[in-house]
Amino acid sequence: MQIAYTRMISPPVSQTITDVILLNLMLLIPCTTSALSQGYRLLDLAREYQNEGKVSRILSMGKKDPTIPLREEVFLVSKVWPTHLGFHPTTREVYESMRALQTPYIDMYMLHWPT
Repeated sequence: MQIAYTRMISPPVSQTITDVILLNLMLLIPCTTSALSQGYRLLDLAREYQNEGKVSRILSMGKKDPTIPLREEVFLVSKVWPTHLGFHPTTREVYESMRALQTPYIDMYMLHWPT
């Protein structure tokens, strides 16, 4: 199994973090589609990065594009932000992740605690 890691692009001084997230989201579809078609099968996501919906669109292409694996063939990891900890807030975040990913399950859900 190959593991794909993506890193955030560091913002130039004139850009805000929102600009960087938008740039990363624009690159997400072509980069992730390419990685999946080359055999990558683990996607590391996060609610805070707003990438789950785009990954859902990519995985739905697997029904039409034989180079894109089906959802069942991909190990999805997502994370809850520290401000959403606790049974009820975390449960809401898990369900929001599943809704955004359009999947009935997430393979691993972790605490997101960036440094």
